[in-house]
Amino acid sequence: MNYWMSLCKYVLYANDNYNENYFLQIGDDQIMTMSVKELNTLLKSMKPNEASNIKRRRRILKNKGYAASSRHRQTSLVGNLSVERSHLLKQVDNLIKKNQDLLFLFIFIQ
Repeated sequence: MNYWMSLCKYVLYANDNYNENYFLQIGDDQIMTMSVKELNTLLKSMKPNEASNIKRRRRILKNKGYAASSRHRQTSLVGNLSVERSHLLKQVDNLIKKNQDLLFLFIFIQ
């Protein structure tokens, strides 16, 4: 039996003596790492308003994580594109020089 399922069983037991502050002690990292099945088991033992608060906290935390991931991905992509752009600009400069050299040779040969 994993940690979250034992936590859910404890919450079900604690729910008989109902301690409102217990649910507030569930940390954000715990909420984020729970599987959906484990979370649903935990939420069934809560009052509806507490369950909705936990769901809202989880959704907010997940969205923050997705936003941070998106910003990191975008920063990485911009950095890669910048490197590729500078490489392509160097290639263009080299091709312009080669073109000028060939043009000079063509004019000199005639």
